[in-house]
Amino acid sequence: MNQKGLTMIELLIVISLIGVLSGILLNVIGSTKQKQRAEDAVKRTNLEKAVAGIEAFRSGEGRYPISPLEVTDYIKSWPGAEYIYNTNLPAYTEFWIYVPMSVVYNPPRMFKYCSNPPGSELPKIKECIDNLINRGSCTPC
Repeated sequence: MNQKGLTMIELLIVISLIGVLSGILLNVIGSTKQKQRAEDAVKRTNLEKAVAGIEAFRSGEGRYPISPLEVTDYIKSWPGAEYIYNTNLPAYTEFWIYVPMSVVYNPPRMFKYCSNPPGSELPKIKECIDNLINRGSCTPC
């Protein structure tokens, strides 16, 4: 085989290796975002379970709990510290929970549930921009 033939084979091998390494790198980068999306799905599911437990507490006690610690009989394991629970004091007639999302957005986003949303809206989990106004009450997103 002549020198030109060897050079072409070497070039093909180098291009193949670059292609394989690029594919591996793209999978590693893409898996981080997939992991964050999976974490957000778990957070949303945990939030749904927490809401069901808090509503069960209200059915039994006639009011919403003052803090997450008060609902330990209704919620077996309260989600982590990044879940923030608030209620309107002193009436305890509504509550809201917000959960920062894992996927990086600009501006940051959160899941929010409000038991008594303003207007004729039904209570549901929403994705909102994470700011202090949305955390402080049952304000719309």
